Amino acid sequence: MTQFKHSCGIWHHITSLNGKRGCGTLGVEANEFVNMLSESGVSIWQILPINPVRSIFNFSPYSPASSFAGNPLLLDEERIVKENNLDPSVLSFFPDTQNSSKCMFQERWKALNKLLWLAYDRVEDSLSYNKQFQKFVTNNHFWLEDYAIFETLTDTFNSSDWRSWPNQFSKRDNSALNDFRHDNLRIINWYRYVQYLFQVQWDSLKNLCKIKKVKIFGDIPIYPHFDSSDVWSNISVFQIDQDTLHPTQVAGVPPDYFSEEGQLWGNPLYQWFNHEKLQQQTLFWWNERLKRSFSLYDFLRIDHFRAFESYWSVPSDQKNARSGIWEKGPGIDFFKEIEKKLGPDLPIIAEDLGIITEQVNQLRMDLDIPGMKIFQFAFGTDVNHPYLPHNIQDQPCFFYLGTHDNNTTNGWLSNELSSKQKLEVEKYVSQSDQQTLVWKMIDVALSSKARIVILSVADILEYSDFARLNIPGKATGNWVWKVTGVDLYPALSELHKLIVKSHRTSKPSSKLNIQ
Repeated sequence: MTQFKHSCGIWHHITSLNGKRGCGTLGVEANEFVNMLSESGVSIWQILPINPVRSIFNFSPYSPASSFAGNPLLLDEERIVKENNLDPSVLSFFPDTQNSSKCMFQERWKALNKLLWLAYDRVEDSLSYNKQFQKFVTNNHFWLEDYAIFETLTDTFNSSDWRSWPNQFSKRDNSALNDFRHDNLRIINWYRYVQYLFQVQWDSLKNLCKIKKVKIFGDIPIYPHFDSSDVWSNISVFQIDQDTLHPTQVAGVPPDYFSEEGQLWGNPLYQWFNHEKLQQQTLFWWNERLKRSFSLYDFLRIDHFRAFESYWSVPSDQKNARSGIWEKGPGIDFFKEIEKKLGPDLPIIAEDLGIITEQVNQLRMDLDIPGMKIFQFAFGTDVNHPYLPHNIQDQPCFFYLGTHDNNTTNGWLSNELSSKQKLEVEKYVSQSDQQTLVWKMIDVALSSKARIVILSVADILEYSDFARLNIPGKATGNWVWKVTGVDLYPALSELHKLIVKSHRTSKPSSKLNIQ
């Protein structure tokens, strides 16, 4: 198995940066964050998916409108004003969140939408001979054209549920789509332009990360949302009835200790096989998706990795996941086919949490890719728990105190543990000379043999559960936490000492191609 050098990363979504006009962006706050990470010896910045989000799905980054496009909410509004010589007064329409710990996505989008149309008015006539814009459109034709038309149709019919559109559009009649494109070319081109701006700003941030030797660790959900340009434009890739346009089977997970009905996610499942052979359309779509992802990130976490080995398939007419069955996934043959196109040693990390079988572990090991371990999950059983640091025997895993789906470590300690369980944690980390229990856990994690340790900003600040980013199963109130004007340097300075002590230099892992 490929060896990883010990290093340390921070997970913190871009929207959770201290954005002063609604949420964090790709602008000044992102640049400052990268500089701070670099100075602290942190060599990895993990983020959540950066695809377009919708208010109807509570702005969840795991329910994107496209698996390829960028989220316009992340655009740096000040840069747009400056580069297009716009009146700075347009910034007054944005919400003021400088001192707020909550993002205001809806209000930000209303103001940003207006700003982007003002910018487009300035450049529209020049786009036809803007070589960089035309190159972007050509290089991203596979997804960009369908995405721009999908969004324009969504605006036209005030719904992203494409099954509710007139039949000629839901079933993608070529003649009707050509007429629609002709009649709505200006709006379609606006969507292309917005994605071009995202690419330009993203490239600027990524270039800074390269200079500062901070690697971007991306994340993708395994399944796209049904109301997405991905599904609308690639029906054959999914288990969807070609006549009714309804999914025949949908995704979820079976009943377990935490849920007697299981979890019914409702995402359409992939049509992996055609007459027992891997379906070429599905392979091609995944190849394009991963190629796009690897162009954005240095390496990539795939959520719900276990579905590549076997996935829980539920009839679409069911109200819970109990009646599902396990179906065979594409397995290692899928990755072998992808490697033919994209090369060997794909920079992938497996999200392999939950109930994982030996077959899933074997697939991950055969692919020589690391999985994840969570410190918070290690207590309450026995000393042999595989997530306890002393049981991590020099494995190329990514070790977390907790992820975006968990409470902050301080919130977990204060509100989720019994007195007995908290004493168990205290006893386990007692060898650390750090002053607080959260920092003792950070110290012990960094001192472990795990190759990569990923910490959260909320944890190094010792924030309680008000800084939790997501509660799975809760419909509203997620994804909105952001830092305010707090100075991160004291916490990062303390972290730097522990990084040095544990020999986790900013030099990277050869497996992840970190230079």
